[in-house]
Amino acid sequence: MAIIHATPEPNGILLLTFNGVVASDADVQQLKTDIDTVSSSIRSLHKAQGQGIRILLNISNFDAEVVMEAVTALVNFARADKEYVFRTAIFGASKKLKVIGDSIVTLSGRSNIKFFETKEEAMHWLDGSGNVI
Repeated sequence: MAIIHATPEPNGILLLTFNGVVASDADVQQLKTDIDTVSSSIRSLHKAQGQGIRILLNISNFDAEVVMEAVTALVNFARADKEYVFRTAIFGASKKLKVIGDSIVTLSGRSNIKFFETKEEAMHWLDGSGNVI
C-alpha cells in the first residue's frame, strides 16, 4: 500500500498526503518507490507549468520511527527536486514528526519548506501574495 499519494489541486498545487507508518525495511522500500513516483509527478507538473511548483504536504495521518534509511531517502528527495519546487508547505505534523522534518529540511539545504499548524495557514503561505487560495 502506498505511503505517499499525489493529487493535483486547483491553482497548480500538488497535494502530497503521507499515510501510515514507516517502521520496517518493507515500509522504507515502499517509501522509496513512492518517492520515485512523486518525483516524476513533480517534474511533469513543473514542465507543464513552466515554473517552480507549490507543494502542500499533509502528514496528519502519518507516523515514522526514526529509521535512518527513510530519513536519508527523504533528504535526497528534497535535494533532488529543489530546482522544480517554488515552495513546500507542511501541515499536520506531530511534535515528533516536526523534529524529524526540521532535520530533513536542514540536511537537504532547502529554505523554501515551512511547517504550519493548519491547512489554511499552509495554503496562505503557498500563495505568496497574502491571499488565501
